[in-house]
Amino acid sequence: MRRPLILAAAAALLCAACTRTHSDAGGSADAAAAVRDAVTATSHTSARFTTVLDACAVTDWACRVEASGTVDLASGSGRLTVGVAQAAVRAEEVLLGDRVYMRPVVVQDTGIDVDQRWAVGERRAAEAHAPFRAPLNDPSHSLAQVTRMQDVRARGTEAVHGVQTTRYQGTLDHAALTLRLAKEARAKIEEMRELYGRDLPVTAEAWVDTQGRLVQARFTLKDRLKDSKTTHVTYTLSLTELGAPVRVTPPSGTKNAPPLHDQMPTALTG
Repeated sequence: MRRPLILAAAAALLCAACTRTHSDAGGSADAAAAVRDAVTATSHTSARFTTVLDACAVTDWACRVEASGTVDLASGSGRLTVGVAQAAVRAEEVLLGDRVYMRPVVVQDTGIDVDQRWAVGERRAAEAHAPFRAPLNDPSHSLAQVTRMQDVRARGTEAVHGVQTTRYQGTLDHAALTLRLAKEARAKIEEMRELYGRDLPVTAEAWVDTQGRLVQARFTLKDRLKDSKTTHVTYTLSLTELGAPVRVTPPSGTKNAPPLHDQMPTALTG
């Protein structure tokens, strides 16, 4: 029973900051190259994006973190909103070069006073506080993880957001899973990996359109218990309207903005 408990802990870690499907041995070098080339092509353009992280465990609780907005991946700028489904506060966020601006936005009156000023931080030093989360909700981090897919194989064609694509499937190893993960979260993953006896079971998928661009990616941690209950963690990045113009300017009223790490919870910063 130890292995299911490890995966349940992984799901719990995801929400605290808010199967491996065995591929045929070997994979395909051409498939892996196609995925890497698609990420490169997408990284040179702009898009509208959404990210959804869903985590559920054997105790029947669930957690969902959603982000959506527009991003110019080539220039490193973007504007988005992010929130935890169960929370009364979301956040607005602006990515601009090495700067990030965020402010909380109350979506449900709880009677608690929330400081809704913009806060400011640096992107280059940012870390994620749970696996599958991106530091500062930056989709370019997820793209970097996609390029590290292993045992990649083409799995046929599918329509995604009205676009014809080829779906590729592989795995994420420990290094890709813990990329830019904060020390405390990394230590917990290291502990679970040691108990599990190998890398945690993460399936990775990538959908590439006919123009050779990545339009969707998904990471999944899944395990079914003897009583048919499942620990299931899924992160999905979707990219649409590739190439559409994105204009981002600094928000007003940030001259004396407080530091981001003092103002925003890690559930919203990643």
